[in-house]
Amino acid sequence: MKRKVLYGLTAVLSSLGLMVALNGVAMAAGDVNQGGNAYGVPMTVGTTDNYSLNLVTNGTSRLTISNSGAIGLAAPATTSDSSASVMLGANAAASKGLVVQGKAGQTANLQEWQSSAGTALATLNASGALSIKGLTVAGATTLNGATAVNAPFTANNGATIGTTFNGILSLSVVDSTGRQMIVANSASHTIGLYTHLVTGNPYGNTTVAKQTAAGSSAQVTISGNDTSGTITITTGANSLSNGLLATVTFARAYEKAPNVVLSAKGPAASRIQPYTDWVTAANFSIGAGELSSIQPNTTYKFSYFVAQ
Repeated sequence: MKRKVLYGLTAVLSSLGLMVALNGVAMAAGDVNQGGNAYGVPMTVGTTDNYSLNLVTNGTSRLTISNSGAIGLAAPATTSDSSASVMLGANAAASKGLVVQGKAGQTANLQEWQSSAGTALATLNASGALSIKGLTVAGATTLNGATAVNAPFTANNGATIGTTFNGILSLSVVDSTGRQMIVANSASHTIGLYTHLVTGNPYGNTTVAKQTAAGSSAQVTISGNDTSGTITITTGANSLSNGLLATVTFARAYEKAPNVVLSAKGPAASRIQPYTDWVTAANFSIGAGELSSIQPNTTYKFSYFVAQ
């Protein structure tokens, strides 16, 4: 009771601008008093010199406001960061640095990171779903749930994508309607393709060169890439000879000699009985089994498909 009276008296005298002493400690207007203050105006607590403000419990600093305005909560951080406005330091190795706990029936986001205009750049909703405008992952990442990629996906240094169940990798690519386009399964070592196969060259141009059987003035062109395309050979007026008609060189060599499927386009090309020869990792050549059927100044077309 005595202490309550003293504190009450202190508050009254302080409001009059008078200094008092409590248990030998001088107290004046503006002091922080036990039980709280009621000055009728906003209260200012802090330092007026170039030093930090610490709040201490049980002899340990729990909150620090630096002389630059940065706030450190719990234990002081083990390293300083002058650019940080708020730093959290766990007070023990087994302690959690920060816990954000929602209310029962929480509907608003638990956390938001916003731009200076107040636009949400990243959110964590009440169900735990994280939404981020952009994401750069420097290390290994594990995704345990269904993952949807709604924009082009680029892997600059290679990527392994799939779902593993008991050592089996299953990959499924679907279109916007949910129809499967590609299905791969490591257990059966199969890939199912349920759409058009479109090939291309990311490494350069596939080229073709004429050979002796086409004639010295022959013209050869290619429309395609290392996987598929069409070869057009227009024989010369003379100097047709035995040998090969043309040689196709890949833009990028295969690891080993691939399998080449060659088909004649039209009856003229069919009559010369085309075949592939000298197939290597870098190129393949086209020959004619029926050289007598090759006519001068005649155009022959062949389609090809290559797979290793």
